[in-house]
Amino acid sequence: MNAVHIRRSFLLLYLVGLVIVLSACHGVMGAASKTSERVVFSIAWDEPVESGAAYSRSMSQIGESATLLAALYDGATLLEETVLPLADGSSEATVSFSSIPIGLPLTLVASVSAASGLSLYEGSASFTVGLTGITQASLSMKRSPVLVAVNTAGNAYLSNDGSAWLGPYATGLSVANSVSYANGRFIAVGKDGATNGLASSVVGQTWIKQNLDPSAVQLLWVSAAPDGSVMARGMDAGISYKFFHSADGLNWSAPASFTMVTVGPAWFNGEWVICSSNGTNTQKTSDGVAWSAPVSAGGLYQINALIGYGDKIIAGGGAPLNAAKQVNIWNSSITVFSGPVDLIGTTHYINAFALDPTRNRLLAVGSGAGSQAAYSDDYGSSWTVSTGTGGQSFKAAAKWKGGFIIGDAAGQIYKSANGAAFSPAGAATGVEISGIAYNGAP
Repeated sequence: MNAVHIRRSFLLLYLVGLVIVLSACHGVMGAASKTSERVVFSIAWDEPVESGAAYSRSMSQIGESATLLAALYDGATLLEETVLPLADGSSEATVSFSSIPIGLPLTLVASVSAASGLSLYEGSASFTVGLTGITQASLSMKRSPVLVAVNTAGNAYLSNDGSAWLGPYATGLSVANSVSYANGRFIAVGKDGATNGLASSVVGQTWIKQNLDPSAVQLLWVSAAPDGSVMARGMDAGISYKFFHSADGLNWSAPASFTMVTVGPAWFNGEWVICSSNGTNTQKTSDGVAWSAPVSAGGLYQINALIGYGDKIIAGGGAPLNAAKQVNIWNSSITVFSGPVDLIGTTHYINAFALDPTRNRLLAVGSGAGSQAAYSDDYGSSWTVSTGTGGQSFKAAAKWKGGFIIGDAAGQIYKSANGAAFSPAGAATGVEISGIAYNGAP
């Protein structure tokens, strides 16, 4: 074969190869530019969303209308968005999008929100629309994080992020002293006029009241256990204290009465623990009906708070004459005690605890001079003062997915990712924040 024939052969092979490459590129671009006519998604969430129409027959979910927002993204680019009003009692919805790109990775982002803007459920899913269909056509959303703070005026404030707060929402109580979360409900306790009061709400906007015992002047504290059971502490005139137990937060046992100023209850090792205000009398119960014999625990001059922490029970309060915030560390059987441990540089009393079990960090907040918050990483044996808490006293502290959150006597809420440094986080109501609870959303 001469040189001319060789050059012609190479040129022919080159042209054939070029045609193949261009054809392949044309096929890829053509597929990416194609769109489906319509894609339908089924979206569901954990619990029915109920509006105000449900108030008369059951627990209200939000007390107002809710909407579903579904948005489709190609990376950071919004392709299409749908807003759908939700019917009372709905727990799922169907949305559709048109002209969806074929062969590209897309993301569906959805949320259910109350009319107030509070997010109730949220979720996302990635998928690709193919020539023969899509790889994922459904999305199951989870609860959004919800914090509820109550104040001594009987109002509730709500937040998804601990910074922006909605409210006030009336609980129906004239005074709210404490709030907890169990079995899908926030439970607030306090006064209902001249008698005790309890109010419950799914997300903190619409509340339903319940009186547990007309003879109790007010309810002072409510705690929830990991199994969903709840115990509330009430007070009669004088030093008669009553404890009410519920397996579900709706049905309550007859009260158990103790003639002493009583602290707790705190959940520890499968039982509720209470003690007298100086720790000289401590008792336990698993059901609020059968109680252990009293144990004379080593205490403090004044105890205001109890918390189970690992294999120990921590009592918090203070020394005579407001000399120092203090803790006493008890073993699980309440037979060995550390003796008073001072929180260095602070005076007056500890009023509340919050525990971060993942970080193994215990936070204490209180009243008096100096810093009002401190944390411990060694089961209360030593403490480090927290910064940024201002000069007011605190009775409310909670752990949530974003760290710790606390509320002071002036209605200011503070938050911290780790309990070491706090910053103001809104909801300055001018009225004492008496309790904060979290719905446990991951």
